[in-house]
Amino acid sequence: MKKYFSSIVLIVIFVFFGFYLDKNLSIIMTTFGTTVSNMTLYFFLAAFLVFLSYYFVAKSYQVIFRMNKLKRSVKDLYRLHLAGMAVNVIVPTAGVSQAVIYAEDAARRGEAKVQTINSVIVKYISDYTSISIFLLFSLIYLYWVDSATPHVVIPALVFILLTMGAYLLSYFAGKESKRLEKIILFLAHFLERVVHRFSRRKFQIADSIDRLYMNFKDVNRSIMEDPKDWFIAIGYACLQHAFAIASLYVIFLSLGYPPLIREIVATYAVGEAI
Repeated sequence: MKKYFSSIVLIVIFVFFGFYLDKNLSIIMTTFGTTVSNMTLYFFLAAFLVFLSYYFVAKSYQVIFRMNKLKRSVKDLYRLHLAGMAVNVIVPTAGVSQAVIYAEDAARRGEAKVQTINSVIVKYISDYTSISIFLLFSLIYLYWVDSATPHVVIPALVFILLTMGAYLLSYFAGKESKRLEKIILFLAHFLERVVHRFSRRKFQIADSIDRLYMNFKDVNRSIMEDPKDWFIAIGYACLQHAFAIASLYVIFLSLGYPPLIREIVATYAVGEAI
């Protein structure tokens, strides 16, 4: 099954894409026709900005993999990121599919999967950090222009709190806090008992959470050993968001609709937070 996994995923992507085109072809053609008749140059500029945003995603991954003693080219990481993103669009898994794809790639290279998974976790935390930075500045800007609404503020604050929680977990895991370890194990066993009440299958939740706790210890080690590279990775992730927002702005211009900056910022902020 593993041998044909990539082929199966590719077939599923093409089938999904075919259904999507079939359902939305008229809208796509109308949008494309409007774009071509108005400002073709803006359309290609937007595509270039999207390419750059993904390039900086790959650069961020490259730095973080280097922090975990793994070497990857930007080309390889670009390809893996796009594959993971395609799978995640079809089957939303909050990035789990991406971690699996990176882990399988590591296995093909003869590397330990655990290092790759740690790298992906570190990358997610750097992404969360860059998004939190963007959300903070967005909230300040939206308050300044009197456009902050609850449906923007609430998900943004929740996301920022989740990011802080991830940092606290990695920090105390790195400190090898026995109290935190006991709390985590208690919660894990409690979850197992709850799940067993509704299912006859045995889920090893405690083991999985214990492994995740060990991952966060490794995350702390990676960040503490290379704080300079950590900030560089976050910087690349921030550039990704900057170019993504710029591409959205240019896409609106290509459709002949000059948007307000606060509309772009609010939309992007809510999308990233959710």
